Amino acid sequence: MAVVQDYPVTLEEIDALARRADTVIQRLRDRVFSPGTQKTLGLRFSVKNASDMVGRTEKAIRDAEADGRLPEPEKDPATGRRTGYRLEDVNRMREVFGTLPRRGPEDPATVLAVQNFKGGVGKSTVLVHLAQYLALQGYRVCVIDCDSQGSTTSIFGLNPDVDVDED
Repeated sequence: MAVVQDYPVTLEEIDALARRADTVIQRLRDRVFSPGTQKTLGLRFSVKNASDMVGRTEKAIRDAEADGRLPEPEKDPATGRRTGYRLEDVNRMREVFGTLPRRGPEDPATVLAVQNFKGGVGKSTVLVHLAQYLALQGYRVCVIDCDSQGSTTSIFGLNPDVDVDED
């Protein structure tokens, strides 16, 4: 019968491993996420895309910019051409034109759940894409990640083990 040696791991060794793992995670976050370790939407929408999203013509948008209801779009200093609209700009257009999705003051929030008891079936992927789609449509979205692995939380740029605590 073989004798099995017990090699205990000390708390100091575990602490050193945790610090090294945190360093690796931080380096990954610095490469993957924007400064400040927050994801940002880097998309820019053309006036054609914005008009489709807002539900108004390109001319209506340009007229609103000309008469001051909308701010002038950002322009590239080198070329003088429009750099495109950010999502915040598109939502401002929706406010001006009255096309921002609205609920009545007494209407409850819509609650959607993406669930399945089997792992690895794409729940987090479906949820993130759905949330991003609804946000692009002008809806306010709140995502609550109930999965103990925290995959969705990670996709949105937070490390559940480091950035989220019991409070």
